Amino acid sequence: MNEKSGLSAKKTKKTMKHWVAVILFGAIIIVFGLWGVNPSRMGGGDASNGGVAATVNDVSISLAEYRSRVESVEQNMKGRFDQFPESQRKALSHEMRRRALEELILGELVYQAASGRGVVAPDAEVRDYILKIPFLQENGRFLKDRYKMFLQNMNLTTDDFERQVRKQIVGQKLQELFLGSAAPTREELKLARQLGSQKLSLRFVEIKPEDLQKPAFVSEQDVTAYKRSNHADIEKYYKDNGVEFNKPEKIQARHILIRVDEKRPDAEAAKMAAALKTQATAQNFSALALKNSDDPGSKVKGGDLGEFERGRMVPEFEKAAFALAPGQISAPVKTSFGYHIILVDKKIPAAVVPLEKAEGEIARKLFVRNKESEILAKTKTLLEKGAKPEINNLVQSAGLKWVDSGEFDLASPGVPKLGDSKDVFRAILKNGQTPGLIHQLISSQGRHFIVDVISWKDVPEKASAPEAGETPSRSLASRKSADLIEAWSKEIEAKANVQRNARILQ
Repeated sequence: MNEKSGLSAKKTKKTMKHWVAVILFGAIIIVFGLWGVNPSRMGGGDASNGGVAATVNDVSISLAEYRSRVESVEQNMKGRFDQFPESQRKALSHEMRRRALEELILGELVYQAASGRGVVAPDAEVRDYILKIPFLQENGRFLKDRYKMFLQNMNLTTDDFERQVRKQIVGQKLQELFLGSAAPTREELKLARQLGSQKLSLRFVEIKPEDLQKPAFVSEQDVTAYKRSNHADIEKYYKDNGVEFNKPEKIQARHILIRVDEKRPDAEAAKMAAALKTQATAQNFSALALKNSDDPGSKVKGGDLGEFERGRMVPEFEKAAFALAPGQISAPVKTSFGYHIILVDKKIPAAVVPLEKAEGEIARKLFVRNKESEILAKTKTLLEKGAKPEINNLVQSAGLKWVDSGEFDLASPGVPKLGDSKDVFRAILKNGQTPGLIHQLISSQGRHFIVDVISWKDVPEKASAPEAGETPSRSLASRKSADLIEAWSKEIEAKANVQRNARILQ
C-alpha cells in the first residue's frame, strides 16, 4: 500500500471515531439519575448479539452496544485519563463504564416514551441521515463498502446502527420540542444578566454514599455492635442479594490483536497471526504483544486484559479463552476486530462467599443505610461551627480531596467539575458574597458536598456576554428545556421496568 493510501486509511479511522462519538453521544444522551433500581440476576445472556447489558421495559440493550459505547468513551477520554495517577484510573474507569450503561438506559427510556407520544423518525429520514454522514461519502457519493467496514469495526449489525440513528433523530426532535416551549420571560433574561456579572471560584469535597462506609465515618465498634443486634436483617440481605456473593468463574488472560481494516486485508492479518502463533510462548508473549498488538489499551501492558468473567468479551474470543488451561496459547481466533492470539495466565474458579465472611461487609452497608443522618451529624456540626481545620482533617482521614472549580459565573449551567447542582447554587446564594466555608452540608441527589468559597466579585455585565452564536434568550431557553426534560425523564423512569446486568460493572 502506498503512502497516500496509508494516510487515507488513517484519516478514515480517525473520522470514523469522530462519527461514532457524534452518533452514540447525541442529543438523547442527557445524564440524569437512574440509580437505585435493583439489578436482576442476568448473566451473559443468550441474545444473538452475545448477551444483555440491561433491559428497559423488556427491550434489551445488548452487550455489543454497551461495549461499543464504552470503547467510544475510552477513545474520547484517553488523554484525560492519562493525566490521573494509576491509583485513580481504575475508579475513573469504573465510573465511566457505569455512566455509559446509565446513558444507554436513559436513551432507550426517552426513545420509548417519545415514540409513544408520536415523536418518530421514519425509515426514509434514517436512510437520509446515514447517506449524509460525511466520512461515508467520497465526492458526494455514499460508499457501501465503507459503511460495511464501519459496522464491522464497531461490531454492530445494520439494524443495531439504524436503531441508534433513529434514537438520535428522535432525541433531537424531542429537544427542539422542549426548547420551543421554554422561551424565557423578560424578567428571567434580566436576572440571567445579573447572575452573569457575578464571578466566583470555590473548592469542594464530594462525599458519595460509598464513602460513608469508610472508617473515618463508621468505626469497627459501630459495625460489630450492629452485627450483634441485627443478624436477621443481615441474613435477609444475604439471601435477597445473592448475585453479590456468587462469584462467577474468571480468567486472567493476555492477547495479541492483529486488526483487519482498510490497510490490512483479512488474508494478510490471518498470515501475520499464524506466524506470531508459531513464535509465541508463555515466556515471550508479553514482549510479542508489546511489539505487535493492535489493541492500544492492552498492548502497553504486554497484552494483559486483567481478570474477566463470561459475558464481558465477544463470543468467539470468550469461547476460545475459557477453553484454555493456564499457560496455554490459542490458535488465532477471528472476531469482528481481527485475529487474536490468547494466553491464559490463570483461572479463578466460581465461588460463593459464605455468610460468615460476608456479614461484616453487609453490616457496614446496612448500618450506613439506616444511620446515614447520624453518621453525617458530626460533619454537619463541624460545618455549622466553621471548624475548617477539623473539616480538613476529616477530609484527609477519609481519603477524600478538595477540588478547585476555577472561576465561573452564577449564570453558568453548573459548577465546573461538579456539574449541574441547583442545591449547591442555592446554598452559595444563601451564604452571600463573603468568601469562606459554607456552614452547611449540601445534599443533592444522594451525594453530599462541603463547599469553600475562595473568591466572589462583581464584573460589568458586558464582560460576561455569551459566546458567539449563543444569544442570552437561547442560552436560558436551553437551560429551562433541560430542566423540563429532567423532570420528564424522572417521571418516565419511575414508571419503567429497568434491569441491569450488575456483573459487567464488577
